[in-house]
Amino acid sequence: MENILLPSLVDRFVKHLKSQEKSSFTIVAYKKDLEQFVGFLTTQEISDIKEVKTNHINGFINKLINDGYTKKSASRKLNSIRTFFRYLKNDGIIEQNPSLDVSHPKYIQSAPRIFSKLEYRALRDFAKEEPRTYALIDILLQTGMKIGELAGLKMEDVKDSFIHIAQYGKTLARDIPLNKAVKKSIDDYLKVRSMESSVHLFITRTGKPLLIRNIRQIISRCFREVGI
Repeated sequence: MENILLPSLVDRFVKHLKSQEKSSFTIVAYKKDLEQFVGFLTTQEISDIKEVKTNHINGFINKLINDGYTKKSASRKLNSIRTFFRYLKNDGIIEQNPSLDVSHPKYIQSAPRIFSKLEYRALRDFAKEEPRTYALIDILLQTGMKIGELAGLKMEDVKDSFIHIAQYGKTLARDIPLNKAVKKSIDDYLKVRSMESSVHLFITRTGKPLLIRNIRQIISRCFREVGI
């Protein structure tokens, strides 16, 4: 069997995802996870797919946790790796799937956080100074939308009376009613939104889409400021 370099296989997998019409967010998430994994393998002087063993995947997961990633994040990245190797085996590129014997890190699923009326009001009041932050917070609080869904919102998804949510993971596409308060917060944000051309609703000053980690950072800052 000839040497098959890992980066070329990641590119091949990404093309496969596009052919399956996966969402752009899903594709970017897989690509980033796998590039991070390949980067780790490079430090282990591994560049050929047939050299990857179960202990290398375990080593990557352990390194993530030691580097400060939550066990939940490490578990999600393991899912990306498993899907990648499943694709390679189904396509006849590898004979054995080294990810099958890797166990997910155990973590306790915390119950959803329910805000008091005072906390709810404090979050919205603090965020009012920044139209983009206010729109983000308002949508999350009033629609129950997932952060990943929020990051994937496009301009065309926002209608007069509802927001269309594209399929996200196992969650099917759906329409969420849009009340006047949320619609106003979105409209106020659009008035100051960067003029850079982008199909995404929430973008940076340079026109790049806000990633999940960017949104989490914004929300965490708001929580700290209001003492939640």
